Amino acid sequence: MESVGEGTAILFVHGLMCDSRMFAHQVTELSRDHHVITMDLRGHGQSDTSSGPFSIRDVSKDLMKVLDALGITRAIFAGHGVGGAAALHVALTDPDRILALIMMNATADEEASGDALKARAFGAALKLAGPRKELLQLVAKSLFSHTCHVAHPDIVEAWIADAVNINAAGVQQAIEMMVRRPSLDQRLERLEMRALAIAGSEDTVTPWALQQRLVDRMPNARMKTIQRAGHLSPIEKPQELTDLLRGFARELSEGVRDDRTGRLIKQA
Repeated sequence: MESVGEGTAILFVHGLMCDSRMFAHQVTELSRDHHVITMDLRGHGQSDTSSGPFSIRDVSKDLMKVLDALGITRAIFAGHGVGGAAALHVALTDPDRILALIMMNATADEEASGDALKARAFGAALKLAGPRKELLQLVAKSLFSHTCHVAHPDIVEAWIADAVNINAAGVQQAIEMMVRRPSLDQRLERLEMRALAIAGSEDTVTPWALQQRLVDRMPNARMKTIQRAGHLSPIEKPQELTDLLRGFARELSEGVRDDRTGRLIKQA
């Protein structure tokens, strides 16, 4: 866990096959005027992987424990992928702890049966053979946008070089947790906090339409799209993501302003 800066708290929760370092750019930039917290999910990074199988509910409880340990009552929850799903669980069970929600490349739907089979097959191969470069290159084709593969192959290669050090058994457990997570789609209408969904225009893991369902179901949510970004948009387009997050945080305190005139048009 990392805790840095002062001000309104923002808890960043990474997705599968990554760790808290995927938000390094946001930590540096946003900690200038916010209290920024990052953590490693179960099965990833520095977290303990010996606890056996776990659920998305267990992960959501982990998020609460982090805030409790820091004495934080409310925070903006910013979750990527399955981290976004865990944040949604907190919003449904403990809404008073959520100042606002930011869901990056995330969905409230359950895993489609075909995608679940592929994910389980990848998890089994990962556990059996380990995080071999050839296997990681295969999954990187889905995680990164076509644009990134063509224009910035160094970003993809850097992720692969980092991913060879993952805990294969821990990530396999996390994949199983993701596959077994329940759908939250029918419960989203009760979430009244401000929310921002951020999609990548080339995300094939969590397509734009799935994230639009979040916005359609939640009464105070809206969508922003990062162009030419895939599922790992925080890694592909860190500055664009930071700009969106800073703008959303500013709206929470100041209200929504007209992009052209700067005039306040809606109080947050």
